[in-house]
Amino acid sequence: MRQTANGEVSSQNMTPMTNVSTTQRTVADITNVTPTSVLDFAQMKSIKNKNAYQRRKERNSPTTPIEISHMDPYSFVYNGIPKEHRVLKVQQPCVHCGAKRFQFEFPTFCCIDGKTKLSHSSIPEELLNLFTSRNELGRTFRQMIRCYNSNFCFASIGVNYDKTLTNMTSGVYTFCVNGGIYHRIDQLIPRDRIPRYLQLYFYDADYEMSHRLQRKNIDKEIAGKLIRVLDTNPYVKTFQRLADLGPLDNYRVTLNASVELDQRVYNRPTTSEFVVDIYIKLETSRLDFYRKNQSKIRADLYQGVVDCVNVGEVRPTMIGQRVVLPASFIGGPRDMRRRFLDAMTLVQDDGKPDIFLTMTCNPNWPEIKNELLPWQTAQDQPDLVSRVFRAKLEDLKKQLLNKHVLGVVGSYVYVIEFQKRGFPHAHFLLIIMPPYKLTNADHYDKIVCAEIPYPIRNAVLDTLDNSMKQHYKERTHILCTEEEIMVHLPNQQLVRFSEDDTLTSVVEKERDNRSMLTAFFLKNKEDMRARECKYRDFPKKFTWDPKSHRWNHRKLGLMRGRLVSANPAEGERYYLRLLLLHISGPTCFEDLYTVNNIKYPTFRKAALERGLIESDDGLSQCLTEASLFQFPNALRRLFATILSFCEPRDVRKLWHEHYNGLSEDYRRQYGSVERVQNMDLIEIMVFLQSMGDRIDDFDLPKINQNVDLEFGVFREVQEECSIVLEHEHLQARDSLNPEQNFAYDEIMRHVHNDIPEVFFIDGPGGTGKTFLYKALLANVRSCGHTALATASSGVAANNMPGGRTAHSRFKIPINLENNSVYKISRQSGTAQLLQTAKVIIWDEASMAKRHALEAVDRTMKDITGVMLPFGGKIMVLGDFLLRIGDGVEDTVHGNFIRIPDDMVIPFTKKEKSLHALIDAIFPSFEINRSEPDYIISHAILSTRNDSVDEINDYLIGRFHGEEQIYYSFDEAVDDINNFYPVVFLNTLSVSGLPPHYLRLKVGCPIILLRNLDPSNGLCNGTRLICKSFQHNVIDVEIAVGQHAGKRVFLPRIPLSPSEDDMFPFKLKRKQFPIRLCFAITINKA
Repeated sequence: MRQTANGEVSSQNMTPMTNVSTTQRTVADITNVTPTSVLDFAQMKSIKNKNAYQRRKERNSPTTPIEISHMDPYSFVYNGIPKEHRVLKVQQPCVHCGAKRFQFEFPTFCCIDGKTKLSHSSIPEELLNLFTSRNELGRTFRQMIRCYNSNFCFASIGVNYDKTLTNMTSGVYTFCVNGGIYHRIDQLIPRDRIPRYLQLYFYDADYEMSHRLQRKNIDKEIAGKLIRVLDTNPYVKTFQRLADLGPLDNYRVTLNASVELDQRVYNRPTTSEFVVDIYIKLETSRLDFYRKNQSKIRADLYQGVVDCVNVGEVRPTMIGQRVVLPASFIGGPRDMRRRFLDAMTLVQDDGKPDIFLTMTCNPNWPEIKNELLPWQTAQDQPDLVSRVFRAKLEDLKKQLLNKHVLGVVGSYVYVIEFQKRGFPHAHFLLIIMPPYKLTNADHYDKIVCAEIPYPIRNAVLDTLDNSMKQHYKERTHILCTEEEIMVHLPNQQLVRFSEDDTLTSVVEKERDNRSMLTAFFLKNKEDMRARECKYRDFPKKFTWDPKSHRWNHRKLGLMRGRLVSANPAEGERYYLRLLLLHISGPTCFEDLYTVNNIKYPTFRKAALERGLIESDDGLSQCLTEASLFQFPNALRRLFATILSFCEPRDVRKLWHEHYNGLSEDYRRQYGSVERVQNMDLIEIMVFLQSMGDRIDDFDLPKINQNVDLEFGVFREVQEECSIVLEHEHLQARDSLNPEQNFAYDEIMRHVHNDIPEVFFIDGPGGTGKTFLYKALLANVRSCGHTALATASSGVAANNMPGGRTAHSRFKIPINLENNSVYKISRQSGTAQLLQTAKVIIWDEASMAKRHALEAVDRTMKDITGVMLPFGGKIMVLGDFLLRIGDGVEDTVHGNFIRIPDDMVIPFTKKEKSLHALIDAIFPSFEINRSEPDYIISHAILSTRNDSVDEINDYLIGRFHGEEQIYYSFDEAVDDINNFYPVVFLNTLSVSGLPPHYLRLKVGCPIILLRNLDPSNGLCNGTRLICKSFQHNVIDVEIAVGQHAGKRVFLPRIPLSPSEDDMFPFKLKRKQFPIRLCFAITINKA
């Protein structure tokens, strides 16, 4: 669909969106590659810069539209663009009142099938000519109409108005009033002998004319016509007769506010004045209804009514409270919040919106122009503009929702605004349903074009674009099918009653006192099928009958449920709501109190036992649960991890509570209490240092420096020096193939001769790059030099002795900019290590961002003081630069080649093809799933996180064993107004963060998402095997790398996404920093 600047829509038949790479089986640069080669990094950078310069030159070179139109790959977007406005279908006028009707307006819109009859009033001929004639006199009158209006009015206006808006010369004339509006009437006798307003009507026509002409811009001929017209006004006749009464000193004029006499009979308002007056009356009447009826209608909790009856109180006026302004009042604070929460419910169920669509009102629409009088503009008829815009809007909704011009729309919300020039426009958010969902740039290119049209080739569109570039108080209209579901504590439902009722009768009305929640329990007792639904999902299969106060089976339509929000400050009601969101089929409140056949006294305790909320002493429980495994060394590492990542509030209390478990092995080994404590603290200090923290930053006992501690050596340098050289790596030199041997000799020659250089090892997977790295690292270290091993991913880093991720080694921040420099002090251990390094190997370097390599280059120069590339170090960068044979392979669309049939799994249906892929990667899964080597050596790679989650969710379901579920604790930082409910935060799936709903089983593979302890194998991307579970800690085993087989504990830690995720708030998620890794993204591979 195309929507041009004039608001028109064109459509083409939409077909389900499918991934181009799966249907055409194409990919760029994958076959016929050279195994390995050595290339100077500086030469590569020069070539890259040259190509970039050439591309910019070609892009910026001046061309004419005709010269490049034949090369435009998106020329198809101009097909089918309408050249004329889409005109609404002509409707027959009303047969009763003859009113003009537009398409999509109800037949009863005007006079309710003749039930409303309006009498036509006659207009004096002279006044009509002034309003309609095109001569100079008529134009002058219409231009100065406000001046004439004030000159001939009977009273002056008293008002406090916004002069800034009133003096604006463009846009819709706006008169903004602050406070009340008053009409001021002078005495009958002028005080200063200069008559004005109604005083002028006591004089004859000549005297009246002379006084009226004293004001500027008053035309004598027009004033004469108006005086003659007003002679028929009943007030004017009355005042003229009063002049014959004689002295007027004893007379006063007052406004008659009696409802028996309609003053509008004598002073007919303009259309705009009438509309504003009616709108204010309607709003006032609605507010008056709530205000007046609150004196009779009262509300209280059901339990409160019962308690009053038990103590003998039967008077309704003595209990409860008056009803406050409800959410049913449109535009009120509760109504707007309800609409916001309804929209958030759509996002929770159907995902993020796919399309943001704007429709703008065009004053040049023929439906508007044809109905205007010759001298009028669209701004003069706001009612006409609104009616036509609504009709066009309904037409657009018909195209979107019924004809599916953009695919099947699952959910949508829209807002209508009136801004600037006074014309309305609507903003739509559309959530498209699979398989029409837009998943890549090619899909969006098929329905939207964001470019300036070529004037020659698309003259019509260019004209529209040039004439409609302007983007014309906000009124919201959020349409979504949601049922607001009540949540209340036992016997705490709100009941309404009249002052005329007795409290005994209120209590005895069981049906009337039944709430949505208690009726939900009742339905679960009566219907076993109802127990399959959670409370929130109940409206999808059942409808609420407010008369019988029962849930009935749904027959038609689709409805979503939204539990009324609750704040943690509300206590038990908040925890009850949390339980209702996660438990299916409860038949009473007692079912919600019960967990594992144990009934707890409060909803908070029940939610805590189910792992739905965070315990106040969760960190202490984490250490207690870990101590049950009796691994003191792992417990000390866990203690250091908690200090470094979990932000404990009372470190000293945590230390004292778990000192016995932390020092159990040292107490058996040493007799001295001081020595035991010192050894404990020393090991915790080492763990903290490996995590980038200092023990002095925490409230712990001081270490006795005279006992068992060596000072003066940086921890980073000591770790590198302690790497054990394996014999097979030292002997790997003899097993290199010719190309590997060439690269090895060239690099070692630079090492022995101390020659700075940058190398790039290029080769596809399986050609021996890692084998070469191990040989280089072992032999450089055997010569007494420092060799650092890094990689862009944790998987590759674990394959090298002493390997660390580049982010951990070089302190690369998550958010990189063009001129980033890493914050590494020259006095730090990391700086000392980088200064002493002879060789730095960076595997998967091409996966890193360009800014990361450039920042490492600047940082190394700053640390070493050497202005050579990377500070004069020998840099070995490695990865696979994809190449396609000799460049003679046939391409598709200029960028893709076709993959041979034996390299792909044919795509049929999504589910069937997915299962075929899983069976190909994990053969005999049910037989071998309990073997760690089998699980770790197989993985499915994907470019998308949602695909990875789908595969992992399917395979964990097929994995044997009892399932353990962990829920995250989410919050929006500094969200004091609770704009982002926890339920919504739970639905967010963010790259780099664990899921809210984490499903695990013993023996399943997981991947670590943070650098917890890189020197001990716990870096971002490390693959682990789950061994056992507790509520607050997970026992895992490192599965790959030099630390394979090591058992460690993982706690929940607070995590936040990078700023690139562009949330309007900062999300904080406390969860175990892991994900399942049957399938992983290519960035983690």
